[in-house]
Amino acid sequence: MKSYTPIPFTYKLEFHILPFDSFTIHTKLSLEEVHLIMDSLVGRTLSMDSRKLFYGKLGRSSFSISPITGIRNSFLPRIKGDIAKKEEGCIIRITALPYPFVQIFMALWLTMGLFIWLSLLLSSQPLGSIVLEGGILLLFGWLFPSLCFWIPESRAKTLLITWFRNYDRSSEIKQEIVRK
Repeated sequence: MKSYTPIPFTYKLEFHILPFDSFTIHTKLSLEEVHLIMDSLVGRTLSMDSRKLFYGKLGRSSFSISPITGIRNSFLPRIKGDIAKKEEGCIIRITALPYPFVQIFMALWLTMGLFIWLSLLLSSQPLGSIVLEGGILLLFGWLFPSLCFWIPESRAKTLLITWFRNYDRSSEIKQEIVRK
């Protein structure tokens, strides 16, 4: 196994209401080599004592995985990817999203927070307390799940990029800006 070296990686930060990330790895590795790398990283079940870094399903041309963090975290990213063969190697398109129940939770919380904030605004309370109470409710409903998503997602992204770069120094990573 090759050594772990951090890779400088920059990308444009964009604001999304729901956490989301998408990037592509272009590598000169063959499809079989990509599958071997993914198989070395991904376990089939969530096992904290495993030497695997992710758990999930690997298919011939796609995968759906989540990082193993060692702690319980309902807000972990669901990382989906498609592996496509090209003339010289493969293209791996990766998308990270929260699980559907987290998206529903965030949508309900933010909707509830917005209604409470609007009802406070229409009441006769002072403007300062309205902004403070409603703002805290909305900020917490967005910030907490987003941070619980982005921290493991950025680690998972770095791990995937590093593993492919360690096997193929010519791998290119492209950040995709995808609007949903």
